Amino acid sequence: MNGSDGIDQTPTGSAAFDQQSMGAGPSLQDRLFDLLPADGSLKLNGELLRTLGGEKADFWAARDLLVEDGRAVRGRGRGGSTARVLDAAVVGDPLDASSKDQVAPRQSEESLYEPLRGVLLGDWQSEKGYDYLAVEDVSRAGRRLTGGKWTRPDLAAVEVQVFTYLPVKTLSVHTFEVKPSDMIDVTAVYEALAHRRAATHSYVLLHVPDDQQPPAALDAVITEARRHGIGVIVFADPANYETWDERVVADRVDPDPAAVDEFVRVQLPEAVRSKVEKAVR
Repeated sequence: MNGSDGIDQTPTGSAAFDQQSMGAGPSLQDRLFDLLPADGSLKLNGELLRTLGGEKADFWAARDLLVEDGRAVRGRGRGGSTARVLDAAVVGDPLDASSKDQVAPRQSEESLYEPLRGVLLGDWQSEKGYDYLAVEDVSRAGRRLTGGKWTRPDLAAVEVQVFTYLPVKTLSVHTFEVKPSDMIDVTAVYEALAHRRAATHSYVLLHVPDDQQPPAALDAVITEARRHGIGVIVFADPANYETWDERVVADRVDPDPAAVDEFVRVQLPEAVRSKVEKAVR
């Protein structure tokens, strides 16, 4: 769960990461911890990864182990950030995390889908601790009847969670409404709100190539999204998670199970439906 300061205190881990595989000397986990500012302020994950080198998967696993051990917390900022936990200390505001952003040209909405999908399947779910079965472009959904434009998100992700102490499997559906730089207004929030009929989490993904000159409507979008519990992610380069900034964290809601079931049946392709069916059994 994210606190009011935007820092995610929920521990996550990675059983796949083996500290001993790093050989003699300090583990990657300890090296990462040593790079975190001693005052508890946040450091962007992209900067940490560049300093450490190596594989992204190993970095995320090491970071997750630090969180699981209670030595670090996750924060916001472009590409996410990490801070060490201090005794009786308050860590810095993640919204203060910043980096040098590359300005990207205006892109059409359709051209944004695939690079965004790649990041959602990669750094986004690694940083957030998700385990997506699939992330799909459902903007057109072929010729299937989906109930109208506002019932159909641009991208959708599905995840089946298994809990240690609960005898149930939980299907989560994350929807993403994408807007290019010249189409950003509060309508995006209302479209995402309509998706919550069948989604547990709904986001708007907004292309802002130059954060020094944001669209005039951006503040209004963020205000309205907070009011309705819709997540807001602003990005400069759709393919580079270091330019992503989660301005508002989406609330989890519990839609009617029948609506979720219908969403999977109608919106998602057969291959994904088969994955979901196997995962929930």
